[in-house]
Amino acid sequence: MPLAGVAGASVYFPLGLLVLGAAVLVAVRRDWLDASLLLSPLPAALVWVIEVHRAGGLRSAASGLNAPSGMLGAIFLCMALATVLYLRAGTRNAKFTILVGSAIVLASATSMLIDPNAGLLMLGTRGVLLVGFLLSPALVSRHA
Repeated sequence: MPLAGVAGASVYFPLGLLVLGAAVLVAVRRDWLDASLLLSPLPAALVWVIEVHRAGGLRSAASGLNAPSGMLGAIFLCMALATVLYLRAGTRNAKFTILVGSAIVLASATSMLIDPNAGLLMLGTRGVLLVGFLLSPALVSRHA
């Protein structure tokens, strides 16, 4: 049975990355800010996967996800609110500010879930990496 999981993951993840890459390229051709918005849920989804793994997986009888699930739910609701604000924003500067500002706040919250004892340096490093990740479509748009 574990072999089937490995085989499924070896097909699923490369195919998922291919679909994500194609979607980002389509969005970058339209506007790189839209491509950044498309990428914004990925860090929170990664935190969710990490927390599920720490709790023993989806099929585990342990209820280790009870504590972080409320926080993750709140983070995803805040991401939805940030997306609505982004879509309602009138100017590019407002969209950029909403995207980066909400990403930094939500990265701080998700970082606290991953490692609650992380210091300010680690939190800052994760924030810089997230902003770099979200602004990477701007670099792709220059070459596309």
